[in-house]
Amino acid sequence: MESPSRVTSYVPGDDAIERHGALSERFRDERDKRSGAMRMFSRSASKRGDGSPNRASPMSSPGVEHGERGRRSVIAEALSTRGALTTSLLRLTSDQTSKSVKLNALIVTMTSENEDVAADTFAHGVQKMTREVIKREELADEMYVQLVRATRNMGSSRGERKAWELMRLFAALFAPSRDFIGFVSEYVNEVSERGSSEVQSVARSTLETMKRVSKSAMRRHEPTAEEIVAFARGEQLRVVISFLDGTFEDVSYDITTTVKEVVGELSRAVKLQNYGSFSVFTVRRYYGKSSPLVKEALLSEEHHDVGELAFLSDALGDVRQMKTEATPSRATSMQTGLLFKKRMFRETDESITEPTFILLSYVQAKHDFLMGNYPLSRDDSALLAALQVQAEEGPRFVDDPAALGQTLAKYLPRVMVNTRPTEEWSSHIVAQHASVRGLSSEEARQGLLRMIQTLPYGHSVLFRARRVDDPIGLLPGKLMIGVNKRGVHFFRDVPMEYLYTADLRDIMQFGSAPHAVFFKMRVSGALHVFQFETTDGENICLALQTHINDVMMKKVAEKQAATMSAAVQTSETRPNQASSTSELAEASDKAFVDQAKRGEADSRELREIRSKLDELWTERKELRAQLREVTEAFHEASDRLESERASKSDIVETVKSLEGQLKEAKEAAMSKDSVTSNRLEDLNAIQIKELQDELTIETERARTSEAQTHELQQQVVVLQQKLKRAEATHADELKRITDEKSADVGDWSKKCHTAEAKIGELVAEMNALRREHEEQRASITKEVMLELEELRELKSTFESQQATTRDLMAGQTSKIRELEEKYTSEATLRRRYFNMLEDMKGKIRVYARTRPLTAIEAGQNQKVVLATPDEYTCSHPWRGEKKDRSYEFDEVFDAKSSQEQVFEDTKYLVQSAIDGYNVCIFAYGQTGSGKTFTIYGDDENPGLTPRAIAEVMRCVHRDSDKCSVKMECYMLELYRDDMNDLLLPSGTGEMPRLDIKKDKKGWVTVPNATVVPVGSEEEIIGVIQSGLKGRKTAGTKMNVESSRSHLIFSLVLETTDLQTGAVTKGKLSFVDLAGSERVKKSGAEGDTLKEAQAINKSLSALGDVISALASEQQHIPYRNHKLTMLMSDSLGGNAKTLMFVNVSPTDGNVEETQNSLTYATRVRTIKNNSTKAVESKEVQKLNDQIAFWRQKAGECEVNELMDIRDERRGLEQAMSNLRT
Repeated sequence: MESPSRVTSYVPGDDAIERHGALSERFRDERDKRSGAMRMFSRSASKRGDGSPNRASPMSSPGVEHGERGRRSVIAEALSTRGALTTSLLRLTSDQTSKSVKLNALIVTMTSENEDVAADTFAHGVQKMTREVIKREELADEMYVQLVRATRNMGSSRGERKAWELMRLFAALFAPSRDFIGFVSEYVNEVSERGSSEVQSVARSTLETMKRVSKSAMRRHEPTAEEIVAFARGEQLRVVISFLDGTFEDVSYDITTTVKEVVGELSRAVKLQNYGSFSVFTVRRYYGKSSPLVKEALLSEEHHDVGELAFLSDALGDVRQMKTEATPSRATSMQTGLLFKKRMFRETDESITEPTFILLSYVQAKHDFLMGNYPLSRDDSALLAALQVQAEEGPRFVDDPAALGQTLAKYLPRVMVNTRPTEEWSSHIVAQHASVRGLSSEEARQGLLRMIQTLPYGHSVLFRARRVDDPIGLLPGKLMIGVNKRGVHFFRDVPMEYLYTADLRDIMQFGSAPHAVFFKMRVSGALHVFQFETTDGENICLALQTHINDVMMKKVAEKQAATMSAAVQTSETRPNQASSTSELAEASDKAFVDQAKRGEADSRELREIRSKLDELWTERKELRAQLREVTEAFHEASDRLESERASKSDIVETVKSLEGQLKEAKEAAMSKDSVTSNRLEDLNAIQIKELQDELTIETERARTSEAQTHELQQQVVVLQQKLKRAEATHADELKRITDEKSADVGDWSKKCHTAEAKIGELVAEMNALRREHEEQRASITKEVMLELEELRELKSTFESQQATTRDLMAGQTSKIRELEEKYTSEATLRRRYFNMLEDMKGKIRVYARTRPLTAIEAGQNQKVVLATPDEYTCSHPWRGEKKDRSYEFDEVFDAKSSQEQVFEDTKYLVQSAIDGYNVCIFAYGQTGSGKTFTIYGDDENPGLTPRAIAEVMRCVHRDSDKCSVKMECYMLELYRDDMNDLLLPSGTGEMPRLDIKKDKKGWVTVPNATVVPVGSEEEIIGVIQSGLKGRKTAGTKMNVESSRSHLIFSLVLETTDLQTGAVTKGKLSFVDLAGSERVKKSGAEGDTLKEAQAINKSLSALGDVISALASEQQHIPYRNHKLTMLMSDSLGGNAKTLMFVNVSPTDGNVEETQNSLTYATRVRTIKNNSTKAVESKEVQKLNDQIAFWRQKAGECEVNELMDIRDERRGLEQAMSNLRT
């Protein structure tokens, strides 16, 4: 029983902490050493004191009880602390400890009791937590413990509810590890039952969410901000999932929705019942030119199974990751998305007759055939195409060979279509279609499925692989491995060619590694081990094991059916035999287990039993009909037997009467014998014989007639009895039919009279209409003749007007030509004045931009001190001065300004670059001030570079009928004092030397740098993303991901006027400078310290150049550093330059802000002398020839000689420094 103090101090969750005291070993306890020292001191003191065994100090309590209390106290103490953490609650590594402290600051910010966090800030904070915790189980447990601590120690109900809502969101992202899931779930359950009423509902929702997530796979991608905000608000998002036939369905989801749930929802939407073999796949399709005559076609397609336990948000993350990858050079575009289809064709699919299932299977089989997965002969391919035509278009479509030839790509693989002329394929398909012309659409689909199923490799799932070990030398280096219910099949990759099949019974063993798979199989009677390199080894083994299980279950089901039939026969022959109770129980348990394992086999048997039952019902009807016939024959035989019995009794009576008559005749003859004897003697013997013969003949004739009469009498009796039975049986039906017929006759008689009357009316009406038609025809003929005369008059009038219009058009054409010439001259003048106006605004324009507070700054209670009174001014307090320091710039953007607003005041420079000017946009500021965000942005908020590229392409497309544009780009990185080419192809050996030169126009060039020709927005973005992957970044105290190098991206635009041939060459450069920082504040150490020193050195050199330009000195120290040499044509050169100074608004960074704003103010005073690079077609041709002949003669340019002199002077100065 609990003590009163225990009851009064109870907090929901204490019971869970008490039950899981064993977890104390995972918690960090800083008091362990101190408590251990105190216990050691108390033991030594007790030895020196009274040695009585009955005395014990308070520190010498029983060990077990103290251990349990100690473990509970460690967890309770860790979860009862308040405020920000300085170390982790669990025992973690140093790196994970520092990350947990940073994440705790996010938790404190998002669960603040005083103010609400904006939805975007909240989502970005959760995304940051997800990035750190994903694939790190220890950090996930640490976050759960910190959230439990936050839910227990909030001072207000509002803060407690915020903490629980964050706990619910985190439970939707990750599940605790096996060690902590029991503790966390029991804690949440206890709060949901015994906590305050305000948080019980949230706790219950958290528990349900945790149960769902714990049954799913590990999360692989961080959710988007939209998904996080929607789940926090309890809203559902929609996503579109397509089918192989081009249709699609949109389903609802949130961050906890799994693929298995989506498959069920999609199946219900399309009314699919047997969806156990279906799943969701990510799909990536590459489109490009397959031939010179085809504009764009599908080149290749990749499907990847997401897995039924994976989250749908992870599948969408895979799609987003596909979009960021570079597309192959042979493809002009790429499409990505989610696809619903079968994982594989299984043995049990043959017994499913569901229409939707058959339709989806047909669509997938057709898609596999069109993608070239089935290498077939021309006859088989033509037959499959004919079945598709019959199923989708009908029998009449083949009657038009031209239409069939235009749609061959819908029915044949692209590779096979190109092997012969279209007319031959069309005639071949028409010939094969004759055999399937009578099939319905459903039968044609099933016929296609059956035909593919008969192939050895039909319905195979294909995987790409590379041969590692082939003992028999049968397989090529690159191949495709197909798996279906028959076994493993091997194909040549290009061109697709079938090589060999290993049946399931020949595969003895198989297994996979992360990047390999092996098969131990029998070939020609001998066992060999084949090894292949592939990334789909696990999927290959899973598919193979699934088919093996299907075959084994089928065999077990057949064996069980045979055993059951034998048992039934045995029980019939030996009904009294019975087994013991234990044997029956064991057999029952075994049968139950087998039945649970063979669910699909039992369902198939059930369908077979139902079909047999239908057959038995049909047979029963036939037997009933036969029974009626036999019954009627029996009645007929009975009637005939009765008639024969009656005739037999008549015959017996007749015989008796005749015997009596004969006896009487004999007696009479004997009495008269004496009288007749005398007469008989007188008769002639011959006459007596004749009379006897006649008597015999008459007797036989009488007998024959009697027999015929008897037979006819019997037939009459039988027919009379049949007639009586028929009349008795059909009397009612005959009466009903007679009544119906008489009623029908009456009705039809009435209808006939009505029809005859109506016919008369119609005949009269037809005659009237005929007369009216003749009258109208006459009037119409008259009107047509009149209109013909009018048209003749109009024709003459039109011809005269046409001549007049032709003369007017000739005059208007000359006027339009004059207006076009005026418009061209006006457009040239407008561009000239536009650039002059922009030059008058200031050669180097400076824009200032500030960012909002970050979560770390908010957690450190920093305040906003930078103010923007108007759109041209910003100010901040400075070291106790009474008046704020203010700075004026060409434009000031506050923290609420969007990327689009920033670009609107910048995009005019794009037109200047197209017109032939050297345009440079660079960002300067401290680390973490938002420079990279301004220049490049992110996926949701693109910066100046992607927006400027889009504007360039818009201008190029707009003027495509007037000029042609050739574009090239390069990207350089200045890391420490080394210049790196970020676009250098991978695998290049020695890095080429990169020198900084100036051409005759004053432009900075870098020979040996990789220059990539581009022609579309996607290609330019791909080049930028490829370069950004190699940029040097690192984390500091001031920024989690800080740029540690200067980045220069330049897009060179060469425009050729289609009318005059004049060539205009412009350049658009974006420079993202590394952040200026104080080493003490950023906490740089080791290599990071060297990087910071190099960055500060380069920015110091840039400051010297700006100071010299601002004070209009004669010598500008451009050559003090490579950065200033790279920007020499942008600062004081011939460029149109725009500078962004990015500053932090907080009081903690006010010194860096003041330095940056002062720096930018000095830049604003610099004046460039921008010129337009325009050359005529003839001048450009002459310059090219001069350059060619100079190169032939071995001459050097003036700037090259200057570079050599500068390098020599620098070496001499370095040698003198070394001597001193």
